[in-house]
Amino acid sequence: MREPDPVPKHEPLLARANRPYRVMGQDFAPMTERKPYKKQGVASWYGQRFHGKPTSTGETYDMYQMTAAHPTLPLPSYARVTRLDNG
Repeated sequence: MREPDPVPKHEPLLARANRPYRVMGQDFAPMTERKPYKKQGVASWYGQRFHGKPTSTGETYDMYQMTAAHPTLPLPSYARVTRLDNG
């Protein structure tokens, strides 16, 4: 079942969620401004294991909502994910 596309709205970037950070010895720096971004890669799903647990921003993860994680896109961001083999 496909969810309708969200309507992007202007929201201020979350300072507490957009600081440089380190995970397993690798450094990441979220983008500090909004600009066009296009990337091809692998998408994955968190699922039940993380359902109801806090995210990095302190919000509760809900596996039934339209949410996503990315190492460098600023929060909040809107992203379109397309499965390339079937559009």
